[in-house]
Amino acid sequence: MKLLQMSYAALSLPLKSCLLYLSVFREDYAIKKDPLIRVWIAEGFIPRKDTEGRGQQTREESISLWETGERYFNELIMRRLIQPVFNYNDDQAVGCTVHGLILHFIKSSQGKFVTFGADLSSGLFPGSMHTVRRLSLDRYDDQDQDVTLASAAVHLWKVRSITVLGGIEGVASTRPALTVSGKIEGTSLLPSFKLIRVLDLEDSDSLRSRHLKGIQGLVLLRHLGVAGTAIDKLPEEIGELGQLETLDLRRTTKLSILPASIAKQKMLAHLLIDGHVKVPKKILKMQGFEEVSTIGVDSKSKLHSVIDLMDRSEQLRVLGVRL
Repeated sequence: MKLLQMSYAALSLPLKSCLLYLSVFREDYAIKKDPLIRVWIAEGFIPRKDTEGRGQQTREESISLWETGERYFNELIMRRLIQPVFNYNDDQAVGCTVHGLILHFIKSSQGKFVTFGADLSSGLFPGSMHTVRRLSLDRYDDQDQDVTLASAAVHLWKVRSITVLGGIEGVASTRPALTVSGKIEGTSLLPSFKLIRVLDLEDSDSLRSRHLKGIQGLVLLRHLGVAGTAIDKLPEEIGELGQLETLDLRRTTKLSILPASIAKQKMLAHLLIDGHVKVPKKILKMQGFEEVSTIGVDSKSKLHSVIDLMDRSEQLRVLGVRL
C-alpha cells in the first residue's frame, strides 16, 4: 500500500481523477479504452481550452483532447496501475482491467469520489457532509438490486454522472434489470438530474423510450450511452442538448431511425449506431464529427452523402460504413 501511495502521489491532478474514476467498475471488469476516454473528456478530467461562446472546438483542440486521453491511459498502464487488454490485430491495448488490490486502494483513497448502490441501499443517504457527484450501480451486485433511481432521485439532484454496469458480453443474465422509471409506470426521472454530464445506461434492459421524456432539460449533458437497451425511438427534443458530445446507440435493435433534430447539435463529435439505423441526410451534413459508426449505405445517394461527410469533416478520425 505504501508503494501504491507513492505511485498515486506522483500523478498529476487530472491523471488522479482519471484513475479514481475507474472505481466505478467492478474488479476485473473489461473496460474498453475508447468509451473510457470519451467519458474522461465529458467529465472534464482532461483539461480543455475554454470554448464557451466560440461554438465547436477546432480540429487541433479535438485531436489534442483525444491524444491527451490516450496518453493518460498509456501512462496508467506503464505505471502498472491498470492491466492492458489486447485484441488479435496488433499490440495496441484496446481496454484494461483493474486488479482487486488497486481497486481497493482507489476506493479507500477516493473520499467518496464515486458513490455506489450499496451505499444507498444500506441507508447511507447523503447529508450535508456527502454530496453525490458520481453514482455507480452494478446489476450483478446483490446490494445494488434493491436500489432504484426513483427511490434515490431526491438525494441525487447534484449528481454529475450515473453509470449502470449491465451484463457481461456473451453471458445470458438471469438478474433483473435496475429500475430506471419513477414510482408511476412511465414516469421519467431525467428532469431530476439537472447537473448531469454523463448518463451511461448501457445494457439496462428495463430502459424504454418513455424514460427519455424530459431529456431536453439536461442542458449540461455531454455523454449519453443507451447501447444495448430496448429503446425504439429517440425524442425529437434530443436536438436541444447543446452540450452533447457522445451519443452511443449501438445494439439498440428496436431503433430504426434517428430524428432529424440531432442535426441541431453543434457539439456532437461521436455518433455510434448500428448499420441498420437510418440516418437523415441533415445529420450527415454536420461538420463536427470525430467518429461516426456505423453508417448503412444502400444507395448511390447515401454513398455520396458519406463521401461528402468525409470531405467536409476536418476532425473525422473514425468512420464505419456498412455496404
